[in-house]
Amino acid sequence: MGNGFSIILAVINEESNIPPLIARIDSLVANGKLTDLKDIIFCDGGSTDRTLEVIDALIREGKPYSVGIEHQKIRPGTAPATLEALHLATGNDIVVMDGDLQHPPEVLVDLIAEKSKGFDLVVASRNTQGGKVERTMARAIISRGAEFLARRAVVQAREVRDPISGYFIVGRKYLENLKPMGGLYKLLLYVMAANPALRISEIPFSFGMRVHGVSKLTQRSTHFLRRYIRELNLYRQIQKEATSHSRVT
Repeated sequence: MGNGFSIILAVINEESNIPPLIARIDSLVANGKLTDLKDIIFCDGGSTDRTLEVIDALIREGKPYSVGIEHQKIRPGTAPATLEALHLATGNDIVVMDGDLQHPPEVLVDLIAEKSKGFDLVVASRNTQGGKVERTMARAIISRGAEFLARRAVVQAREVRDPISGYFIVGRKYLENLKPMGGLYKLLLYVMAANPALRISEIPFSFGMRVHGVSKLTQRSTHFLRRYIRELNLYRQIQKEATSHSRVT
């Protein structure tokens, strides 16, 4: 594996969002702000629109970085999708972000700069000073409750203002020891549970409303709490095992 960083995006039915997202990333590359970008890897979770055609066109287009695609096998969940795609990424650092434009690609510049200061994990945070989030009241209540439960379950989550963020950069070695398992969505919590001594920092970002497509959380809202508690219980167990192992070694 080389130096630099890779971006992994788990996508489902994002045909309208991928072209403007890539255009904004390409602008950053052209302006010399993302010179260390090695590749962008998409992991498709079973799109039924033109998402795969859009990605295939990007692969054929020829970029200053590589573009790859992985077809998600272990479902459901964005966490297993990211981990399944890891083998295609060549960077020493991995950026995890959504492909729906709610994670502004311009924030990549700040994530990279902060990671270079020696941190293992840098989180793009909606809740730290300077961060902002646009969301409905229902979505805000769900998010605040999820953050509270995350801090109860994962010790390192208590150090992070936005422990359920889906936008972060982490050293790939902290992902390579994670097993892809269906039903997991909060990869950041998985990373922190399995690696209990990370050097963590946060940078602010503005999380906007979705412009195109339908929120997957809204589609699952009636099952969210039950599924999320199962996920947190798994992270508790993973954290316990990781902590016991670090004490022995």
